[in-house]
Amino acid sequence: MSESMTGIQQDIGLGERAHRSNGRPLVSVVIPTYKRAQLLRKAIISALAQEKAGEVFDMEIIVVDDCSPDNTAPVAAEFPQVQYIKLPENRGGIRGS
Repeated sequence: MSESMTGIQQDIGLGERAHRSNGRPLVSVVIPTYKRAQLLRKAIISALAQEKAGEVFDMEIIVVDDCSPDNTAPVAAEFPQVQYIKLPENRGGIRGS
């Protein structure tokens, strides 16, 4: 199974990024948000509290803000290890086709 995963990772360009030079896999936690600054802190803390992070796997946390008018950016800035991306305009979240 690990051979096929390696092939898939190479096919989509994740080979080097999915496994760091230290041999631990990289786990990405993506937190989409819109006007939920009061909940964002709790979500980030929860992600940071994952057992074995840094020991068995490396973790990156990415907050994607759908152009929130609240204080989402300052909350994300409280955590220097978090990557914060603010979309230039509100895209309305998940929409049905």
